[in-house]
Amino acid sequence: ASKFNPSPSDIVSEQPGTLPARGKSCIAFKLARYLNWIGVKSKVFNVGMYRRDLVGVNMSSDYYSPENEEGVSSRTKVALHVVDELLRWLKEDPDAGVG
Repeated sequence: ASKFNPSPSDIVSEQPGTLPARGKSCIAFKLARYLNWIGVKSKVFNVGMYRRDLVGVNMSSDYYSPENEEGVSSRTKVALHVVDELLRWLKEDPDAGVG
């Protein structure tokens, strides 16, 4: 059996982006559960969950302001951390197809 060796053109990533509390995470976890059930290894990388783990839970609305340089820097670091986790997962599990 050949191993999946992802290149940038092989990676499939579903990245919903809408307003908060619209069901993006719910749909992502259901999709991942279904894909795993049919044999496609998949994992959800939820930026909000990573942000809560890395930065904390009680963030003021100023944290999300594009004028808040510290907030922009923090959000960028979290986003890059999530991308690193995704790429690490794809490299460590050559059978993974969806991240």
